[in-house]
Amino acid sequence: MVFTAIDDFPNDAYLHPAATFDTVRYISRGGRFQRSIGMIQSHLLKARRASVFAVTLAGALGLGMVGAEARAESAMLVGTWAGNGNINFSSGTKEKARCRAHFAKTGARSYRMSATCATSSARVDQTAELTKYGANRYVGSFFNQQYNTGGSIKITVSGRTGDVSLAGEAGTAFFRLRKY
Repeated sequence: MVFTAIDDFPNDAYLHPAATFDTVRYISRGGRFQRSIGMIQSHLLKARRASVFAVTLAGALGLGMVGAEARAESAMLVGTWAGNGNINFSSGTKEKARCRAHFAKTGARSYRMSATCATSSARVDQTAELTKYGANRYVGSFFNQQYNTGGSIKITVSGRTGDVSLAGEAGTAFFRLRKY
């Protein structure tokens, strides 16, 4: 029995454990047949090239599990965000504000924020240090150098939307930001 390609082998054929370097014996129900190791190596080399190509393509497309998870984690917050919200000052005054914030990754689970916010009466800059907790939550502290005030900041990210809550001695604020 002679087979011309691996595809021609019967479904119940298997590689015999006593295979030698010179020949590879396949055993099927109907009898024995031999195939030169060179032909088998040729087919295996083609299969290996296809596998290497598939793995390379998957990596280039970001389909690797560990790489994709790491990119998704850091890409979730990193970048520029902008949006609107409300500030409730401890004096009782309330103002609408708009903010633009930039987030950078500084460690495995840590981030730095620099933001500029404006109301009808003022424009302020603040910074924050954040730590990631869970899949989409960030907690930390913010500081506003212009007014020498600070407090806590909490961010929850859902897709390209981030809900930001700030609380400190000067008051509280809530912003809904959208990632650029």
